[in-house]
Amino acid sequence: MKTKTMKPAKQQTTELMSPCQNFETLNAAINAGCNSVYFGLKQLNMRTGRSKNFELKDLKKIKQICEKNSVNCYLTLNSIIYDNELKEVDKILKEVKKQKINAVIASDWAVVIAANKLGIPVHISTQQSCSNIGALKFFSKYAERIVLARELSLEQIKEIKKIIIKEKVKGSTGKLMQIECFCHGAMCVSISGRCFLSQFLQGNECSANRGKCLQNCRREYIIKDAEKGHEIKIGQEEGEAQTKEGMSYAISPKDLCTIEILDKLEGVIDVLKIEGRGRNTDYVYVVTKTYREALDAIAFNNFNSKLKKELVNNLKKVYNRGFSKGFYLGKPLNEWSKTYGNKATEKRILLGKVINYYGKAKVAEISIESGETKLKEGDQLVFTGETTGYYSYTATEIRNSEDNKKINSAKKGQKITVKTKKRLRINDKVFVLR
Repeated sequence: MKTKTMKPAKQQTTELMSPCQNFETLNAAINAGCNSVYFGLKQLNMRTGRSKNFELKDLKKIKQICEKNSVNCYLTLNSIIYDNELKEVDKILKEVKKQKINAVIASDWAVVIAANKLGIPVHISTQQSCSNIGALKFFSKYAERIVLARELSLEQIKEIKKIIIKEKVKGSTGKLMQIECFCHGAMCVSISGRCFLSQFLQGNECSANRGKCLQNCRREYIIKDAEKGHEIKIGQEEGEAQTKEGMSYAISPKDLCTIEILDKLEGVIDVLKIEGRGRNTDYVYVVTKTYREALDAIAFNNFNSKLKKELVNNLKKVYNRGFSKGFYLGKPLNEWSKTYGNKATEKRILLGKVINYYGKAKVAEISIESGETKLKEGDQLVFTGETTGYYSYTATEIRNSEDNKKINSAKKGQKITVKTKKRLRINDKVFVLR
């Protein structure tokens, strides 16, 4: 007797796009259920200073992996381009064409025009700050998709989408123009980019518009009375002592998180994009998987308040600066981070690496090389690797490699074995979550 497969209440058409900076994060995103990925090379993109990024020669392998998994891949070439870089742009785009990368994400017109000449689909970056239907119609001559300005409300986006459908506004590839918006991740104090703070403070080699932002907005700032010498930290609450408690990093926005309003965005926005090309494997996997679960729940009419709470708690486990809904529901109020850096509720601690994997028994042998923590029975382990991507598993049983005896804990210098449900590879890194 065949098991009856439940059909979703409505067809799911929203594309979930995930970031990646290497093959490890690429495979993690795919394993977590993304529909597409976006990535950069070591030059000419908005994350050249803070991400590992791929080499030009990697495009072939990226396309092969994505094609095998029915995932689209987009190359970001979205930084400001100088004259001495135009030959490099041409070289990159020719390889993009050769390897059939699905599209390039661009903001500089030199890249847009060059890609058009080669017949490469273009997605206009949020750096162009497209915020109305008139601008979208202009860009439609050169692109099939546009990443709208981040400062638009959901009502404004709905209006743009309505006109696209009503007037049949088609992009350069002959299909209706697609709308792409960010759904999760870091927000810039300059909203859609074009920030000059790093360049102004540290010089031309630190331009945020060329991928080399030094995150000056994430610091605490002091206003000083030049005459009297009195100082006050920006964001300090009235009557509060000058301590770090209750402080506001007044130009450091919280992270965007739309999980609680995703049912309002889905169906209006064609592509939901997760920010985070500089983030680690855990972040990419957990955030992608959480948004995939939310989109699936919406499709099956199971998106309720209990699930929303669970999903938000999942997202809090990985890197975040606190959460904001951005401008989707109107002007955000008091959405500045009150701490420096990461507010994740879980910490990933390096434990060691996989030194053997026994396929028939589904057993991994691990060398514990870090003295920072002990491994205990019941701990949550995370395995990451170029091919493995991301895999999380509870260590329900730990055995000593030497005599195969069951043990309750293990420390640096020991070799142990654990059973896993997924195939692992030699040299995969092993972490424990705390």
